[in-house]
Amino acid sequence: MSRPSKREAATAHHEAGHAVVGVVQRTGVTIVSIVPNHETGIVGHTKNRRLERTFLPEDGRDPRDVRRRLEPHILAAWAGVLAERKYDGRRHNWDGARIDLEDIAEMVHFCVKGERQERKYGEFLRVEAEDLVAFVWPQVEAVTAALLSHRTLRRPAILEAMRGSALPGPRALVPARPDDDRIGTVQEER
Repeated sequence: MSRPSKREAATAHHEAGHAVVGVVQRTGVTIVSIVPNHETGIVGHTKNRRLERTFLPEDGRDPRDVRRRLEPHILAAWAGVLAERKYDGRRHNWDGARIDLEDIAEMVHFCVKGERQERKYGEFLRVEAEDLVAFVWPQVEAVTAALLSHRTLRRPAILEAMRGSALPGPRALVPARPDDDRIGTVQEER
């Protein structure tokens, strides 16, 4: 295998950030890929299971319920941009970052009331996502390496890469089975 370009490595870190934080936050990550789509210009993507079709934030639900459902997705969306930045201090994937930031803004809008709260809550979640990316960085690196080698990973391969990472602590955050969204040790301790 040839050595990946700086842009390809940055994209792999970006997508691995989404995937790892998505697994930890239980967003239902199903696939992550750095295979570019030349028609759309997208250089990578991570797929999660969709929020329930019946979940419409506008339908007068309690804001706490809206935040509980959307916050994991917001953290996973932030994780791509933040992992790419942690990798080399800048963003290479401007289109991907733009899409992520638009998605984040839309989800944050549904979580709180008013522009001031949106800014503050969005900033709070960015800082929380930064801390989370730092905590799971060995898993991000492991998934990045697997992505650079295989280009596309399905959920079982993502989990396997995360389990094989260097840091013992967050391995407990990886579900025991590929089809299990419960988080291993964390669930068992309750």
